[in-house]
Amino acid sequence: MNKEAEEYQKRAEERDKERQQLLQKEKSKKRKKSFVFIFLSLLIIAGIGYAFISRPDPSFYDSLINCLDEKDVKFYGSFQCPACASQKKLFNNAELLKNKVYVECGPLGGPLTAACSAAGIQNFPTWIFANGERIIGVTPLKTLAEKSNCPLDESLS
Repeated sequence: MNKEAEEYQKRAEERDKERQQLLQKEKSKKRKKSFVFIFLSLLIIAGIGYAFISRPDPSFYDSLINCLDEKDVKFYGSFQCPACASQKKLFNNAELLKNKVYVECGPLGGPLTAACSAAGIQNFPTWIFANGERIIGVTPLKTLAEKSNCPLDESLS
C-alpha cells in the first residue's frame, strides 16, 4: 500500500507540474497579446499624431487663396463631386477657399446655380482665370499659382 501511495503521490505531483506549466503558457500568451495590443495602440496613436502634425493648418493656405481672390480666379464645383473634394483637399479644406474662391454649382446632374450657368460651367472642377482661361479637373497648387501670378510657399507645392 505504501508503494501505491507513492505512485499516487507521484502522479499527483506530475499533474500539478503539468497544470503549472499550462498556467505559465497561458500567462505567457496573455503577456504576448497584451504586448501586441499595446504596441499596435501606440503605433496607431503615433500615426494619428503624425497626420495632424504633418498637415499644415488650413490658414497656411490663406495667402494663396487671398491672392487667387484678388486676381479674380474662381473655382466652380459641386458638393457631390469627388474630384472637387480632391481639389479642396489640396487646400486642406481651408474655410477661406469656400468663402472667397469657391462657387457651388449644385448637385451633380441637377440644375446649375445662376452663377455657374452664367459662367458656362459644364464640368467639375473648373477653374476660371481673369483672362477667361479655363482649367478643368483637379489642378496642382503650383499650376494655379503660376497661371494667376500668385506667390506660392514652396512647402505647399
